[in-house]
Amino acid sequence: MSDNTINMEIKAPTRTTKEIQVDIETVTTEQTLNNRNLKVLCKELEKAIKIEVKEASKRKKTAKDSDTKRDPSGFNAAQPVPIEFCEEPWNFKIDEEVPRTKLTKDVYDYIKKQNLQDPKDRRRIFADDVIKKLFHLKDSDELHFNNFQAYMKRLYVRNFDENNDDSSVGSTSASESDMSDVSDVEIKSTKGKTKKGKKVETAPITIPDTPAKKSKKGKKSTTANQNL
Repeated sequence: MSDNTINMEIKAPTRTTKEIQVDIETVTTEQTLNNRNLKVLCKELEKAIKIEVKEASKRKKTAKDSDTKRDPSGFNAAQPVPIEFCEEPWNFKIDEEVPRTKLTKDVYDYIKKQNLQDPKDRRRIFADDVIKKLFHLKDSDELHFNNFQAYMKRLYVRNFDENNDDSSVGSTSASESDMSDVSDVEIKSTKGKTKKGKKVETAPITIPDTPAKKSKKGKKSTTANQNL
């Protein structure tokens, strides 16, 4: 060994086992503290995120509430009450503006309260004197929930003429006299759907006045066709 190597070995400080263990404990303690601080910081970050999200949603909600709301339209729009509703049992004030939905609900409640619905068909209404007076009904008129709004409409347009009634109030079918003019019966082609969803077309069939006669063997006689 050279002199230089001997000098370096002499100069190199030597540490005892206790000193090294103390340093390890110190580093471990610092690392433990750092881990704890890191967990605290992570929890604090989660809380801050929740608070910011909540505040942002509040600001968004207040912004929507501050916007100008649209005025109701259609049946929900307030309009002058028909004069029929200013009497008993409705008792609305003249020139009072109420949505049509509110008036409809009041009439529905009255019908249910007075048990005016047909037990067999709940859509049908047995109009009493109050309902007849309200809708200007005659004894021959039938009221049901399908044509209810049509009668409500008449109160607003003030048109109670039978010839100008709304089409949804009542509709007339074809008269029997018109059907009697038809001499030949013709079944037009119809399109239907089978259970599997396939369309099936049937060709037009004309039923003659006198059916063709059959021979004893079950075959149609061709004498009529030959004469034609």
